Amino acid sequence: MTRTITTFVAAAAIGAAGLTAMPRTADAQWWIAPAIIAGVVGGVAVGSAIQANAYPYDTNAAPPAGTVYVRPTGAVQSCEIVRERRADGSLRRVRVCD
Repeated sequence: MTRTITTFVAAAAIGAAGLTAMPRTADAQWWIAPAIIAGVVGGVAVGSAIQANAYPYDTNAAPPAGTVYVRPTGAVQSCEIVRERRADGSLRRVRVCD
């Protein structure tokens, strides 16, 4: 029963779409450009209002526990990765800094 009703409703929707999509003469709609502009401006306004009132992800965040390592702000070391031969003849990569 529901399949039959669904089929009739779908057929009615397709028929209604066909009636509203009848070909007409081409004429410019004066309200299209202002509607697009109003939509863009309204979207920007609503988006910025939502963003302005957004809360941070975690308002009860605790400071990090334990040791915090920070890169030194002094002179920058120039480091490079070089290959070094091991005693067994294989190679390994080693970081060499000045």
